[in-house]
Amino acid sequence: EYELKKEAFEAKEAAAKAERKRQENYTTRIRDYAIDEYTSAQYPKLTAKYRSRLTEIKSFRRTAAERVIDSGKCDYVENVQLSDESTLRSLKFFIDCTNENRIYLTEAELKSGAEVRTQAENSWDEGEAIVACRDMTKRSATIPSSVNFHSFTGTSATTAKTTGNVQVLLNFDAKNVFGTEIGYTARCIFEPRKQGSIEIFLRE
Repeated sequence: EYELKKEAFEAKEAAAKAERKRQENYTTRIRDYAIDEYTSAQYPKLTAKYRSRLTEIKSFRRTAAERVIDSGKCDYVENVQLSDESTLRSLKFFIDCTNENRIYLTEAELKSGAEVRTQAENSWDEGEAIVACRDMTKRSATIPSSVNFHSFTGTSATTAKTTGNVQVLLNFDAKNVFGTEIGYTARCIFEPRKQGSIEIFLRE
């Protein structure tokens, strides 16, 4: 019986020590300014909209900061904010890290303990983004069958590290309503886990 009590005491002490170490790690790696208070003076619209949930929001922001530190994907937390995509019934937060990673976590994900993924990890594959941009370009053209892409020298794709957005630039020629061939550039933006957007302008 003595040995069982001793083991239980030692286990309790080890757990307490581990928890102290965790909290010290959070204190070191979560910047003092990362979770600024949402006051009515500085955030009038936000506090008015979410007045009934401000206490929860504060707690969720702290939990989000700790979760990304625990994930190993965030070296230091610089900023934790309520996302514009939030609603009163479904909150969403973004966390910016010193290593330039950005992470989004919803209220549901924070409650469920879902996997933490950076925006870069959720980003579109650049090859798939190019194919999707070509499809969008053809659908936007006055005469889709006349579209001729400059596949080798006029096609590029880049991924932004923090946002995970993939930008695709496509040079192409296409005929207008009068049958005249004109040079254009299509610019497509693909945000992580979202459909892309496109804009087309005359190529200089």
